[in-house]
Amino acid sequence: IVQTRILTKWKMSILATIEYNGRSSQRAQPSHLRLELLLQDSVSEVKSKIHRALSVPANLMRLFCGNFELQDTDSLLNYYSYTNQDVEGRRCLTLQLVM
Repeated sequence: IVQTRILTKWKMSILATIEYNGRSSQRAQPSHLRLELLLQDSVSEVKSKIHRALSVPANLMRLFCGNFELQDTDSLLNYYSYTNQDVEGRRCLTLQLVM
């Protein structure tokens, strides 16, 4: 509980890499979208940020972190243990987007 309060107080941001398959591509190579997110963001807020970037309706999106599907009411804070640290010391998270 104490850790959660500290993170909330700092508004810790993470760099999220959203992997998805582009619709126009004939090859099934994943495309990537990088977004600056806050750990306090709910999954529905994340989906609206993806919607603004990709123009994909949020109700058609399914987000996964590893084998777990993220629920709209979840907070990214629930997935903190899946973050890595990059060379600049920033926390990074990779999510898979299925449309």
